[in-house]
Amino acid sequence: MPAPLVVPLHRCRFPVPMSSSATLPAPLSLPSGGGLLALIEMAASFLTRERLTAEERALLEQVQSLSDKYGTYLLEAGDREDLLSRVDAVLEDARFHEDSLSLSLLLDPRHIAESMQALRDEPEEDLRGSALVRALGPAATPALHKCNQYLAELGRCMSPLFQGATPVFELPAPGTIGPEPLAYLSDPAVPVPIARALLSAHRTNAVVMAIGAARFREQPIARWLGLALADLLAEQARGFLALMAAFTGTDVPASLLPPEERLDLLALQRSALSVQLAYARFNSDAERSGEPVYPSAS
Repeated sequence: MPAPLVVPLHRCRFPVPMSSSATLPAPLSLPSGGGLLALIEMAASFLTRERLTAEERALLEQVQSLSDKYGTYLLEAGDREDLLSRVDAVLEDARFHEDSLSLSLLLDPRHIAESMQALRDEPEEDLRGSALVRALGPAATPALHKCNQYLAELGRCMSPLFQGATPVFELPAPGTIGPEPLAYLSDPAVPVPIARALLSAHRTNAVVMAIGAARFREQPIARWLGLALADLLAEQARGFLALMAAFTGTDVPASLLPPEERLDLLALQRSALSVQLAYARFNSDAERSGEPVYPSAS
């Protein structure tokens, strides 16, 4: 496994792939095979139940609330470009990250990974009649199936971390998300490829909220929007997979993550060190010369 990468991970908020917020007394287990959207499907199943426990009712209310709060805004996009702009606008809101983190700490992470891995053997045909495809439209089926393959591998990458292995990062504690949750995108200490992959991970959670909003709607969404959401989810899940495969040293099939999309931690470490040394030399030379580093225009 590559040597540790010198990256300020405490400034990089690693999302667990389930998003919402709920005040529950104990972790809830997700149904097998639900993958990334198991939370949405579990909450939706509560709608037809006559009796719910206090924990289930709280979960249902919070998932619906957050799907409406964030997802409805995303469903108002006018085109694909607008959709991505809205996703990134949601990610700039620290409250979204707090809400996502709240549930990730309450759900049992082992069941999250197990649920995702169960998608590996799910054929595309099984998706066609699902409630998810009915919400997004049949054109979204291939992208959703591809997404499931990424998520199954993502679950395999994450599973050892949830089974007692030494974690390669730490999740922030509730209430510690700063006012600029995407500050890592401009942090020179965070290599650009890692920043991009981390952004994909966060985008994945935002898209889930949009799909949740579509799932709870009574009226179907526009066909182009359902397809755009499925395509975006698959694309961002692949970036999330690249991130977790690199940080856990998991060997992912080339059919899912080609060599050119993998993150080479050793190369990134060398590059980051070179940049840091260049900054240090520049500042040292400027200090010895007595000249201001940023001279004002005359």
